[in-house]
Amino acid sequence: MSKKTKNIVPEDGKKLNFFLRHLDLTIIIITACLLAFTNISLYFFSKSQVKKSAKDIALCKIDHIDSHISDLMARIKTTAGFALEMVVDNFDFPEEMLDITRKVVANDSCITGCAIAFRPDFYPKYGKFFEPYTYRKWPENPDSLVSIVEHHDYTVNSNYKKSVEAGEMWSDPYYGKASGLNIFSYSQTFNDDKGQYAGCIVTDVRLEWLNDIMEDALPYPSAFCIIADPSTKKVFISSAKGDDRQLTDRIIRDIKPGESGSFSIESAFSPNRLVVYAPITPTNWSMAISITNHDLLSNLHSTTWTLVLLNALILVLVGLILNRGVKSARRSRLAREKSNIIRNELRIANKIQTHLLPKDFPARDDVDIYGIVYPAKEVGGDLFDYRIRDEKLFFCVGDVSGKGTPASLLMSVTISYFRAIISRESRPAKIMEWINSMAVRGNEEYMFVTLFIGVLDLPTGRLRYCNAGHDAPLIIDEKVVTLDVEPNLPIGVLENFKYSEQQTAIPSSTTILLYTDGVTEAVNANNNLYGIDRLKRICSNASAPKELVSKIKNDIELFANKTEQSDDITMLAIRFTLNDDTDSEEISVEMTSDINQITRLEGLCNSLRDKFSIEQQLATRLNVALEEAVSNVILYGFNNNDNPKNRLSVSARKSSGKIIIKIVDNARAFDPTAKDDPDTTLDADERPIGGLGIYLIRQIMDTVNYERIDNQNILTITKKL
Repeated sequence: MSKKTKNIVPEDGKKLNFFLRHLDLTIIIITACLLAFTNISLYFFSKSQVKKSAKDIALCKIDHIDSHISDLMARIKTTAGFALEMVVDNFDFPEEMLDITRKVVANDSCITGCAIAFRPDFYPKYGKFFEPYTYRKWPENPDSLVSIVEHHDYTVNSNYKKSVEAGEMWSDPYYGKASGLNIFSYSQTFNDDKGQYAGCIVTDVRLEWLNDIMEDALPYPSAFCIIADPSTKKVFISSAKGDDRQLTDRIIRDIKPGESGSFSIESAFSPNRLVVYAPITPTNWSMAISITNHDLLSNLHSTTWTLVLLNALILVLVGLILNRGVKSARRSRLAREKSNIIRNELRIANKIQTHLLPKDFPARDDVDIYGIVYPAKEVGGDLFDYRIRDEKLFFCVGDVSGKGTPASLLMSVTISYFRAIISRESRPAKIMEWINSMAVRGNEEYMFVTLFIGVLDLPTGRLRYCNAGHDAPLIIDEKVVTLDVEPNLPIGVLENFKYSEQQTAIPSSTTILLYTDGVTEAVNANNNLYGIDRLKRICSNASAPKELVSKIKNDIELFANKTEQSDDITMLAIRFTLNDDTDSEEISVEMTSDINQITRLEGLCNSLRDKFSIEQQLATRLNVALEEAVSNVILYGFNNNDNPKNRLSVSARKSSGKIIIKIVDNARAFDPTAKDDPDTTLDADERPIGGLGIYLIRQIMDTVNYERIDNQNILTITKKL
């Protein structure tokens, strides 16, 4: 080799090395820019989602407190109505008035005081001003009641004047001198026998009971709540502490009366924060929840910094790999490490998904349930769930379009929606519409879920159901038949779609088998489908749900003959047994629609008391609930028509530590659970019998269940002993 050649080769090598080094730097810069852009975009997107989620959570918390306040006010109004009836009935016995106020306070721990302020000189014997009053000894002994008769001039009190003018009112919160508490009051006037104004009854409610509820409503550690009247800028109650108290005036200034909303507060002297507010519907009040940005974004910031560090590490690794050359051994090792990470992540996702599915099945005499999911991959998109509420079994089975992690996420969200909605809704079609409306929002991947929802009434066996494009369940009795279903659209496809609802009667000792298409579409080596006919043959010999599911799974494996599973396999078996309680002795009474026959219910309750050794107080409460329920049937089911053909029966028995009362009538279809609460502003002689409605029954009994079967209304109410 010549000397010239020897000089040229090293020079070319240097140029090549220089190019490679710059290529390395170029790739690293491009990679760094892409990662930075991705992280920034992800950060701002995640930040907006975190704030949106925080607003939704805060509004849900406010709605929860709104419900508590509404329930309390309704309860107080009902209690005041009861008391007014007793006052009117005892006009001739003024000595009974103090005892009435004592009963009102004793029966509700939220009531801190009750007063009956009669018009001046109503009882001349007791002086010009006569005001029986009972209050709790707060805070030293709230269970101790003090009953006194006041003789001061209460007519000068502003709340008394407002109550006389309005007839009925809720006061703004104020400080009660007798109780030593912040309270608000419900006032209602009443008339004497001549229709003249006779006085008013005032029920005081302590405001501090909201403190515990407000503490539970705080979604983050440094958050605080306030309840105020935004029109008067007056704060009634606040959980703010320390420096946060200075913010309450700033917050209440920006709250719009009667509206929901949110705004941000930025300050150089205190942490920036998000404020979410909404009205408390029964009142003129509003509630606001204040959340610091640190609480909202701390997890996001730590995650972002972790990603930045990981990206920096990736850049260093990329530079080293490009500088030293990509060797096959290192590529193989990195691939295995990446594979292990994915498997670990999928294993964690599988555990999360498994925890969402029911694992503990009920040990009951009337229903036996067993379900299982066999995912085709580490995570799947199939789902099933069930809950029992008010002697109704809510259950569902669904199949998410697609496979893997996206399907598993949508499956998890669908189960969460189902559990949240069935806590307050019993109609399958409405449950389906709620889930659909939430699934459609933000469904940018255009995924959908086929879903079957059923509600089985355990005392009667009536099944109401709604199907959203899912495979029809099998009904296994003496033979195996497919349940008649209307397909409807899967959820997540069309917003505001109206789902149809169906119903049928499930005989005792019947099994309902719900499944996904992974069962019937399982394939073998010859690409043959398992099919519905083979599934029905396996189900023909009915067995316990767990045995039935295991038998079907074993038969699928036998059919597939080790062919790889291509789709998730999910099954839920429900065996229903009508609990006749033939060994339980029953007490019954037959009645017509004559309202005067209601007095016979007292004899039935006395028989319950004697036969089953229950306390007289409980027997009395059962009689009140029964009278209310039967009067509703007569007045609204039979339209108060005393026709001899109008029949109703009341039967009662003791079973499994509870009293079960069933009211059966042949009136028109009438659901008493849908009846509005009573109007307690009416006088006792103007209010129809049974006017307290289903609200009073729910206060006395543990469960209230209505069904319409064979042209008969069946109302079943139970009370645990």
